[in-house]
Amino acid sequence: MVWATCPTCGDVELTSKSVQIQTCITNGTSTYSFVCPTCSLITNKPASPSVVESLSAAGSRLVVWALPAELAELKQGPPICHDDLLDFHTALESPDWQAELAKTQQAH
Repeated sequence: MVWATCPTCGDVELTSKSVQIQTCITNGTSTYSFVCPTCSLITNKPASPSVVESLSAAGSRLVVWALPAELAELKQGPPICHDDLLDFHTALESPDWQAELAKTQQAH
């Protein structure tokens, strides 16, 4: 059994199988999550390495994930603005928007 704290109900008792650990291999941060057995609220909390080790040893499931590679890409040009979104929306209304997009991609 594992004890955790629900923000609504306070301390609750869970099985180790009802707690999931999430670890990001990109930056090494971890969290754990559970569904409160009393109010059904999904709770996600930070997990220190010792908490990860304890929950893993107790049999909680570990899910490993990575940040998307796009976050590391060099950003070029100005940020998009409201007018850019309106132009994009208008472009999508035209019947040949897919052909226009293909031309743009070939140019780059």
